[in-house]
Amino acid sequence: MTIGGRALDILLCLVERAGEVVGRSELVEKVWPTVTVEDGSLRFHVAALRKALGDGKDGARYIANVPGRGYCFVAPFTRDRAQSANGGATDAAPILGAPPGRRIGLPARLPRLIGRDAMITAVGGQLLDKRFVSIVGPAGIGKTMLALAVAHRLVPHFDGSVYFADLAPVTDPAMLPSTLASLFGLSVRHDDPEPSLIRLLEEKPVLVIIDCCEHVVEAVALWTERMFAASPRLHILTTSRESLRVEGEHVYRLFPLDIPTELEGQTAADAIRFPSVQLFVERAAACVDRFELNDADAPIVSEICRRLDGIALAIELAAGRVEAYGVYGISKLLDDHFKLFTRGRRTALPRHQTLSAALDWSYDLLTDGERAVLRRVASFAGSFTFDAIEAVAADGEEAQLIDIVADLAAKSLIAVEIGTGSPRYRLLATTRAYMLAKLADSGELSCCFLRQAEHFCRLLQQAGEISPTEVPVTPLITHGEDIVNIRACLVWMFSAEREPDLGAALAAAAAPLFLELSLLTECHAWARRAIEALPPEARGSSSDMKLYMWLGISITFTEGNTEDAEAALLHGLAIARAIDDRDHEFLFLEALYIFQLRVANFHAAAMIASDAKTIADDRERNGKRAADWMLASSDHFAGNYASARRYSERELNGAETGASARMPRFGINHRIHAHDALARTLWIQGYPDQAIAIARRSIDEAQRLGHGVSSCITLLWTTSLALWVDDLAFAEQLIDALVDLAQKHSLPPYHAVGLGWKGVLSFATGDCDGGVKLLQASITTLASIRYKMLKTVFLSHLSEGLIAVGEQARALATIRKAADRVACTGELLYWPEVLRIQGDVLRASKENSMGAEEAYQASLRWSRQQAARSFELRTATRLADLWHAQGRTCEARALLAPVYGSFTEGFETGDLKKARMLIDRLS
Repeated sequence: MTIGGRALDILLCLVERAGEVVGRSELVEKVWPTVTVEDGSLRFHVAALRKALGDGKDGARYIANVPGRGYCFVAPFTRDRAQSANGGATDAAPILGAPPGRRIGLPARLPRLIGRDAMITAVGGQLLDKRFVSIVGPAGIGKTMLALAVAHRLVPHFDGSVYFADLAPVTDPAMLPSTLASLFGLSVRHDDPEPSLIRLLEEKPVLVIIDCCEHVVEAVALWTERMFAASPRLHILTTSRESLRVEGEHVYRLFPLDIPTELEGQTAADAIRFPSVQLFVERAAACVDRFELNDADAPIVSEICRRLDGIALAIELAAGRVEAYGVYGISKLLDDHFKLFTRGRRTALPRHQTLSAALDWSYDLLTDGERAVLRRVASFAGSFTFDAIEAVAADGEEAQLIDIVADLAAKSLIAVEIGTGSPRYRLLATTRAYMLAKLADSGELSCCFLRQAEHFCRLLQQAGEISPTEVPVTPLITHGEDIVNIRACLVWMFSAEREPDLGAALAAAAAPLFLELSLLTECHAWARRAIEALPPEARGSSSDMKLYMWLGISITFTEGNTEDAEAALLHGLAIARAIDDRDHEFLFLEALYIFQLRVANFHAAAMIASDAKTIADDRERNGKRAADWMLASSDHFAGNYASARRYSERELNGAETGASARMPRFGINHRIHAHDALARTLWIQGYPDQAIAIARRSIDEAQRLGHGVSSCITLLWTTSLALWVDDLAFAEQLIDALVDLAQKHSLPPYHAVGLGWKGVLSFATGDCDGGVKLLQASITTLASIRYKMLKTVFLSHLSEGLIAVGEQARALATIRKAADRVACTGELLYWPEVLRIQGDVLRASKENSMGAEEAYQASLRWSRQQAARSFELRTATRLADLWHAQGRTCEARALLAPVYGSFTEGFETGDLKKARMLIDRLS
């Protein structure tokens, strides 16, 4: 090749310090010692040098650009040295003149090993202390690179006596002793060179690195165990996909590079903190000059690294294709992993040049039984249990399968995840892609998906069975980690119309799990798809009934309380009654009860609650707690607070806590509902402190369960309580959480409610104009999706906001709408408040103080009839203030003081402080 003089000088400088970064200023000083040149000249000659060397072609790399630092020669190379032989008479003699560690040669130091600094230190320290370390991990994870980095760091410690053996070319285990003996410069003349080698190793400390042991693992195990015991000055570092399992060995399991989570790596600054992203960027920059990570590409690169499980070789190979496909193109090609991984560095070891080669190497070493199991478990899209392996992959006895799985884990082909429950297993994404191709070639792909679908259908049906205690024997949430596998099975069964009956059964069994995980859109989509795929003979079946239940419930969460949702629930109820399934009849009544609450049909809801109680009482059927919750909510909205409190407390006293308290069938939690109803009832009855304590407990429990819908529900109702006690900071915190959570889980009704509460909060903080706009928009949105449960309270608050902005006429019209709604729906909960606000509107007009007093008096009568002391205090404060303005001070004090005096707590809440201040003025 033709290389110019300056380019040759640059090459010599870099090769002299191969593996190290040489700074730009240092290169300029050495190549142009007496001339002043610009950086552009250096870049020009480096570019010419790269072109001459073929840098970047077919993955070959010679010179790496390290941004902000300089350049580094990264290709392996050898140095020719004069060597002489000694013809002594011994059976095996050292070849004199061969510097220790140089005859075979330690491969050149490559650029810095990203994300492994702590590991280099740890392995090096362990090697010096324990003398025998094996680096174990799956293909492509970087075992060889880590071993080389450790070796280079320890060269000074061993005074150059560092030897490296790549066992990949060794196909006959019997050749291992002579291969390793020749590494030390021994001329092998007998079958057993070990005695001579032991004598040689007595002279000084020696480090030997034995790379790629897995295909001759038994021979390596025998050799290392004997030599380690016989040579106290020998230090051994091996790399393998499984441990040697011999005396003296200390295993260092190498894990993938750290990767960003789905919430991390959204900006370049955040993403570059992760070693996997750093590796991608460095390798991409080596192929594409001036490649830099920007904020637009950061989430895509983070996803690439995440999908590749942080496997170093896979990331390097993907980054090497940036020039051809760009970052976005690579992310799309990951759907067919091995399109990206067919070419790597030409200078790499053969098994490292492509990921396919690395995995071929591992696969070829397996037994037939191991290959079969590994192929079949590739059908799992996510992690899986041993029971799942047994259902999909077993051919023989359980004991044999246990041994196979253990061996595959030992060989780093199956990853084991140890948590609080049973172990779970998974394949790395790259391994799975490779094995899926093998599974397809074997003709077993369909069979494996069918077995998998049957397994998960059986598990979920058992977990979803209605037990007498209402608590599933195996809570559905325990199968949450299988959702990826379940989803993959559904996709497979409904594509090309494969197994629609089984698909419908699995969709029906999985729907409550989708709800439990707040995957509401998916629940809706799979239920509808399964119903459409059901053959005519399956109409009216149990599966059909269940699918209509989940379809109706999911529609209410994703689209609102539409006629389609009600129709689906009524259709399912009809099927339940037709097939005399009383348990599911109860569940449909519960779902319809929730629906009627949301459309503010409180009369219908009360009737459904009564019917549900009849079924629950019949022969002590399950559902008593759910019936208690329904009755508590009905009485709460009807203004029957004593009864509401009794039913709420009974539900709470009977309910379980923790995981067993989950009620996944409707995506809601009865215990949390009971907490919310009890908290609001306690405040209305005049116990503000107890109410807030219960509300905070409800929030904590919802957060602990991690269930999006239940959290939204408790945030929705607790916000009203925070506003009642005038804790604006708490209210703002709850509203922000509600809006964020509703957005995250795609819950339009709760998002609109959150914006409505923001409007109410704006009135309290002085932004009345903004509050009116927000509240009006919320009311309009909620009406469009038939979510009417809060319409009365929002109309009442809107009327107060309109008073504040001086629109008394609109305020009066709005509060009258609220009054009409109470008369229509039976929502007597808010009736005292509606009458009070009507009095406020009339008083604000300054023309109808008599009408205001009449409204206040009516509010007082209803408050006392309901034993609603907090509403009574609010109205009494307003009426006392009116009388005080009219000069009727004694009447005002006589009205307000007894109401205030009936309270035993909550004296720091807003209403009680206002009442106290007015009483002081009346004195």
